[in-house]
Amino acid sequence: MSWLVGIALSAVGGLILAEAKGWIWWCAGWLLRLAVARLPRAYRSRLQEEWSATLEDYLDRPVSRVAAAIGFVFAAARIGHDSRLPHVSLSTAAAIRTFDVAVGLILLPPAAICALAGLCTISARGRKFSAVFSRGSFVGRGLEPFESWFISGFETRVVGWEERSLERLISLWHIVKGDMAIVGAPLVEETIAGVFGYAVRAYPQDIRSQIREVRKRQPKDALIFDATLTLEKVKPGLLSAVLLNPNDSAESFVSRYSVSHYLSLCGRWIVWRGRNRL
Repeated sequence: MSWLVGIALSAVGGLILAEAKGWIWWCAGWLLRLAVARLPRAYRSRLQEEWSATLEDYLDRPVSRVAAAIGFVFAAARIGHDSRLPHVSLSTAAAIRTFDVAVGLILLPPAAICALAGLCTISARGRKFSAVFSRGSFVGRGLEPFESWFISGFETRVVGWEERSLERLISLWHIVKGDMAIVGAPLVEETIAGVFGYAVRAYPQDIRSQIREVRKRQPKDALIFDATLTLEKVKPGLLSAVLLNPNDSAESFVSRYSVSHYLSLCGRWIVWRGRNRL
């Protein structure tokens, strides 16, 4: 009887080992894709080829393969940070990201409750979610697009609390996910920022020299130019740095990027909200 138990345990152990090995291989591939996605565009094709070739050296060592892929993720984070914010320490960027995730996770449950109440209110009025919100593409850090829902006809009608609550939940989810930050550049649609993004990449010095004139003649275009210049470096924010500090441009937010400045802008928004509620 004991030998039957031994055979069964051996078979089950072999299945578990094969399953674990398959998942380890999948994790290594997923980590490689994550690392490549974190890289600036100029580095992606070359480093993806080099890192894929490196992982091939660990065909018979799955644990070492995963360890190498984890190293690629950290290397990609370092390369991306140095190319976007070379004047800011990596620890500062990590502290700000930790703050964003912590605040996002804290605010998600109450925001979800408010959003559920708002969704019930919208449904009670006989409207569908797809009639209130539309799905579009926005520009993230590095001018990379990401998909999100936004309020339909925002500029042409009064927006109620139920729509605001749903929008706030969507924004908090993107903050936790990493597409957005609490404070950052203005959020710009990809279709609007496309032409500006091409101009920024093709003529960076010309755009920067002409931006002051654009601010005087076309303030709305200047805001999009500012946002596009800033989105090369930082993420779009739930709170726009330009609106929190109208005397600064979005580009100056990048030059002053620090934990203290970041928290001061958050505090300024809290004070502003408190005054407007009284």
